[in-house]
Amino acid sequence: MKLANLPRVNSLPGLAFIALLLAVLPLAVALLTSTLYVNRLNQQGQEAIHQATILANASQTMSDSLIAMERSARQYNVLLDKELFNVYLEHRATFNETLRQLADVPMKAGIGTLQQQIREAESLIYEGLQTVLLGTEESAQLLAGFDAINVKVKMIRDEAVELKSRAVEKLQQSARRAKSLMLWQLAGLLPILLFVVYMFAARVLKPIRQLDAAIRRLGRGELDGPVTVVGPHDLQELGLSLDWMRQRITELEGQKTRFLQHMSHELKTPLTSLREGSQLLSEGTLGPLSEDQQEVAELLKHNVLRLQRQIENLLRFSVAQSHQVAVNSSVFPLAELLEEVLRDQQLALQNKSLQLQLETEPLRVTADREKLRTVIDNLLSNAVKYSPQGGLVTVTLALRHQQLEIVVQDSGPGIPEDERERVFEAFYQGSIPARSAVRGSGIGLSVCRAYVHSLGGEIMVQPSSQGARLCVLIPQPQ
Repeated sequence: MKLANLPRVNSLPGLAFIALLLAVLPLAVALLTSTLYVNRLNQQGQEAIHQATILANASQTMSDSLIAMERSARQYNVLLDKELFNVYLEHRATFNETLRQLADVPMKAGIGTLQQQIREAESLIYEGLQTVLLGTEESAQLLAGFDAINVKVKMIRDEAVELKSRAVEKLQQSARRAKSLMLWQLAGLLPILLFVVYMFAARVLKPIRQLDAAIRRLGRGELDGPVTVVGPHDLQELGLSLDWMRQRITELEGQKTRFLQHMSHELKTPLTSLREGSQLLSEGTLGPLSEDQQEVAELLKHNVLRLQRQIENLLRFSVAQSHQVAVNSSVFPLAELLEEVLRDQQLALQNKSLQLQLETEPLRVTADREKLRTVIDNLLSNAVKYSPQGGLVTVTLALRHQQLEIVVQDSGPGIPEDERERVFEAFYQGSIPARSAVRGSGIGLSVCRAYVHSLGGEIMVQPSSQGARLCVLIPQPQ
């Protein structure tokens, strides 16, 4: 493998390669050690069994040759036939050759002594057959020496059986030791493997969590802080790509905000003329109006005011999106603020014949008055928009646990559970159509959330058996 083709160390493939190497290397060493140990035991066992087999075969050959030698010698002692002596010599040659081969096999000292004794005893018989008078008592005593040789050959055969048994037992013990060695190696390698896995996971999971947090921040629209990823090179590059995307989104958001600001300012100038003209018509300043003309003038005035509020919401939304929300806190009576909001919403409430139920307390609160007014106005406007003709709108203002609680509930179709978070997103209209002739811009609740957050509070959709129930909590100083 060329060096250029190797994965970079500070990258995911490089870390995976190193982790694999660190995990496999101890296993390979343990496997090699176990293999060498087992091979050595196998070689030792094979050598022991081979020696025992040679010893058993040699003892059996010597025993057979010794029986043939004894039979030929006894027949020769009785019949004095030279051919029988030649047969004896043939078997003796086989016997001595086997005894000589046995001497080449490394054995323990006791077997070597037996070999020497057998060789000496057989030599005495061989020499005696040539010097002792055959057919006499002396020759019979000489031939009785075969019994002693048979005993010694049997001792060699018994030693072969014992040697084979010891070799098998030694192999079994060695196998148990090899198994124990492998278990100990496995027990020693397990912590190493766990440590390698932990280090790899720590090296990789931390930047992945950083990426996940950055993606979630981008999803929430938090574009201020840079995306920083510390970890493998490729994950760092991914973090740089995310930061580039964040900067690009920031630029696009700035362009969108400037567009909204410019368009809103451009719309406010002709809208001011329309509002003043409709007001002059409605008040009869330009002359008396018929009943139908008066109704049209009121309708024109109402919709101009609605359009003005929507343009103001766009301006507020653009300011909130640019994170330039300034808080000017003051202490003021909440009842006066509510009366102002109700005056602005009075015509909308009358047009839909809505019943308004107020549950308020005489409170003086600390907050940004204009922002709190916008929040209540948008919540009430949203409730009017979704309430049916002749429905009920409830507004609750209370101080609980050092928090100002504002609850606005309508009698409309409510908000589905899976949309309770999304209704605060900009331009989100929801799946349930509004019961109003004029469709909203979808930024009222988004402005509410931005203003409530700037006041250190929270806004939420609460469960309700009928209609939508929106709750605002704003902390108050003790």
